[in-house]
Amino acid sequence: MDHIEFYHPGVVWRSTLVGFGIGAATGALLGFVSGDDPKEDWFALSAGEKAAGGAILGAGVGMLVGFFIGVAGHHTFYIGGERKKYEQMRRKTIARLGL
Repeated sequence: MDHIEFYHPGVVWRSTLVGFGIGAATGALLGFVSGDDPKEDWFALSAGEKAAGGAILGAGVGMLVGFFIGVAGHHTFYIGGERKKYEQMRRKTIARLGL
């Protein structure tokens, strides 16, 4: 055995979907709350149009953030086939967990 991996199956996809939902909702809310632009401007958007644009932008950003958070939860420890390195890794992990 060359390495040990700790991860939960599906975490990356789940965190990406959660990021998508949170980002879309936040973007839509911020876009809607900003209200309508004055009609005298040459480029005026309604609150609904801003909400749609904010949802699209927020969903993209949220997906990226969720993806990176999910990937950060994957840990690989290289032990090079040595039981001594495995035991050191195990003790450090238990100490971090406070057990």
